[in-house]
Amino acid sequence: MNRAIEEFGIDAEYAIFDTPDDRFDEAARSLRAMGIAGVNITYPYKERILAHADRRSPAVGVIGAANAVTVRPDCVEADNTDAEGAARALEVIGGVALAGKKALILGMGGSGRAAAYGILETGAARVVFAARDPMKSALAVERLRKAFPNAVVEAVRVRGDENRLARSIAEAEIIINATPVGMSGTDGTSCASGAAALIDDSLIEERHFCFEFVYHPRVTPFLEAAARRGARSLDGLSLLVAQARSTFRLWTGMEFSLETMYEEVVEYARHAYDGE
Repeated sequence: MNRAIEEFGIDAEYAIFDTPDDRFDEAARSLRAMGIAGVNITYPYKERILAHADRRSPAVGVIGAANAVTVRPDCVEADNTDAEGAARALEVIGGVALAGKKALILGMGGSGRAAAYGILETGAARVVFAARDPMKSALAVERLRKAFPNAVVEAVRVRGDENRLARSIAEAEIIINATPVGMSGTDGTSCASGAAALIDDSLIEERHFCFEFVYHPRVTPFLEAAARRGARSLDGLSLLVAQARSTFRLWTGMEFSLETMYEEVVEYARHAYDGE
């Protein structure tokens, strides 16, 4: 964001606010008073921020989560640029044409629902969620079906319905890990033997395209599983940059090059995180 602000000569600064759980509501109520023009909301606050929004975009109305907020003098508007970001990352950086594609999404949290919205809006034909309890997520499935009546939207159980999950993976062309499993700071001890500890590695085929949402570490167990199986893949930095591009346009009306910025961020991460 600061690289884009500098590129376009905008008098602004993008900063990180580490907000403890017990201070989140206080911080959200203070946005206008602090003179902040916009904020990104990260896990685990993407649903909680909605209580502090005066308006919601159509995408937020379906997804039920927001990752971008615009603070105006008269209102606070919630949006979800993860949706467009996921689709653009796949198409522009991953080289995947989404029209008519079938996808399996691991996880039904805010990020998973945003990914579904984005790829369905771009023309995907089918989305199947792999969730812990599909019955609890029935409302999310119904909202997506209503928003995209010409597409198929379903949910299967990660544990307890392995045969149906295996069939869904076999039918899918794109597999997306939209869970935080594998993220630095979470317990990754169970990740080594399975793709993000959610599906059996052997179910991944060379024809699959695997999209990881976690960006730190850059190489996650899910990406390692995809590499072992010979599948093409895309890392979480691509989503980070793509949603930032959409957010930057939302806040400024300006748009930076997705490909160029992605290359710069990857190079930065290589030095900052990998110690190269």
